[in-house]
Amino acid sequence: MNNQITEELYLSEQFATREQLEAEVEFWDASTSGCIARCPRYGEHKIREDLTSKEEGVQMTAGNALHGALASYYVFGERDLAHHELERTWGHPLDFRLPPGHRYKHLHLGHLQVILNNYFDYASRRDTFKPILVSLDDLNLTNVVAAVWRLAPDGRVILGESKVAIRYVIDGKEFVYSGKPDLPVRSGGKVYVMDHKSTNAYLSDWYFEQHRFSNQLRGYCSMINELMDVDATGAIINGLYVGERAVMKEFKGSKFTRFGPLLFRKAHLEEAIRNQYAWRQALDYYEECGYYPQNAGTMCRSCDYSSICAASPAMRETVKKSEFVLANRVFLDL
Repeated sequence: MNNQITEELYLSEQFATREQLEAEVEFWDASTSGCIARCPRYGEHKIREDLTSKEEGVQMTAGNALHGALASYYVFGERDLAHHELERTWGHPLDFRLPPGHRYKHLHLGHLQVILNNYFDYASRRDTFKPILVSLDDLNLTNVVAAVWRLAPDGRVILGESKVAIRYVIDGKEFVYSGKPDLPVRSGGKVYVMDHKSTNAYLSDWYFEQHRFSNQLRGYCSMINELMDVDATGAIINGLYVGERAVMKEFKGSKFTRFGPLLFRKAHLEEAIRNQYAWRQALDYYEECGYYPQNAGTMCRSCDYSSICAASPAMRETVKKSEFVLANRVFLDL
């Protein structure tokens, strides 16, 4: 049996090539929007300058690897295939280790494999939902500008790992919103979007409360409703703790948790897309002003760019060159 997951690029009729698409369309997603919403200066570094910490890349890769493994698991239902996807996306050999002083030195393939195995045991006891799996023929592509579909061998779409750009109209103006809408599931007769969130922070209701009005989750529901003949009314967060203590047998915290469902009305989904549009306009405003102000609040405590702000303005370019690299973020290649 062929168990190979493949990718297929979809372009709407107005685009003949990917090159034309990327030249004419801006891919604006919730993560990008959140940067400018969090702090204009943060948005400048993340969006305009495309800077990322030298230490952040490995955390993002680990998260992508676990997300890919879970997406495979909920399509195939086979643990071995999920581990194969984990290894493929992680991309480092089993003996790969980060330097002792690295912020994420605990992240390596063995660590992620233990987390995934523990999750399988957790899911076997906890899962009461039914994943909604669709084929390309089931999808409504009317407003889809472009997509990179992740396909199972039988043609089913792995929505949790597919990239989609959908055309919305806000105040008479076209706005292309992009994202990787996560797994749609049925639970208790309703349709929800299940969003996998891996974190080095301890899992708690307090931690996940920050996502209660998430533009990202509401946007995913809107995208699912555009793509499928369903009415996604909320989201369930599937939390995975991936910190250093995640592989310990004696651990008093929660290694996995479900938060939600977070319930939304149709107007909430429309509001989320409008929020994304407004933050995109805000970016243009700061660009026209020629200045991105600092929020300078509590968010600075967990900011990836705090070392830049801490340096004197005359030394900030030096800090950027020594501590950061270009992310070269291309949405269709994420």
